[in-house]
Amino acid sequence: MKKLSFLLAMVFAASMAMAQHTDIVNQTGTDNKATVDQSFMPTPGPGLPGNEAFVDQIGNRNKADVDQLNGGYAGDAHWAKVYTKGNDNFSKIYQERAAGDAIIYQEGNLNSADIFQSGNFNAGSPLNNLYDAFAMQIGNANKIDIEVWGTNATAYAEQKGDDNKIDQQLGSAMGEKVENSDFQARQFGNRNKATQKMDGQGFAGSIKAVENFGDIYQDGNDNTAKQLMNEDVVLGAAAYNSATAYQDGNNNNSEQYQTGGHNSSTHSQIGNGNSEITHQN
Repeated sequence: MKKLSFLLAMVFAASMAMAQHTDIVNQTGTDNKATVDQSFMPTPGPGLPGNEAFVDQIGNRNKADVDQLNGGYAGDAHWAKVYTKGNDNFSKIYQERAAGDAIIYQEGNLNSADIFQSGNFNAGSPLNNLYDAFAMQIGNANKIDIEVWGTNATAYAEQKGDDNKIDQQLGSAMGEKVENSDFQARQFGNRNKATQKMDGQGFAGSIKAVENFGDIYQDGNDNTAKQLMNEDVVLGAAAYNSATAYQDGNNNNSEQYQTGGHNSSTHSQIGNGNSEITHQN
């Protein structure tokens, strides 16, 4: 993966020349709030402008809220990047009805990062070159929530520190399926928890989740990893999905649930007192 500082510098230079809707916010201090609303409902037509938002906050108890919506018409992707340094900060990126590309990077303790995306995705979009949704936190007692709805979606979450938590979900709307998507979680530290869930809706009797990949890596002690890939199937079925979990440390637990045919599950654990559960039907 490219180093984040180089990645963001390249993105900023390239994007300034391309976008027609760009917002840049820089805040230093305490109890600041940055709200960027880039929502528009234009007349249908080709070549609609994309949205770009860049928010930097340094201090404590700050809030960043980026909303990007293109009304469901064809156009350039949404790009958003939020950086916070301090404690007890909240960052959210909401991207709907277009290819989205989002980065949240937080340094400090008791911070929270939320990303929501829906639309048609292409892995390797301009902002981070690897993932549609990307969140990284350095510090303790932080939380990441990522929810992505669509096809060909990618999500990545990473935490370095103690007592952190990651929740990620891939899904689709009724009548659609989750396909060729993947989500990855990385945690370095002790007593962390990661949960990943994939859930497509589909029509009755159809395949609603196919060729998706979930991966969790944890380096530390007392970690818990859980992946649910269509555990509760009401409509349709799942097939050719894979889940992997790697844990290096003691007293770890890994659980993976898959429904459908031709799915694969892999556990790798190094240390004592570990447990693993695989449920496939």
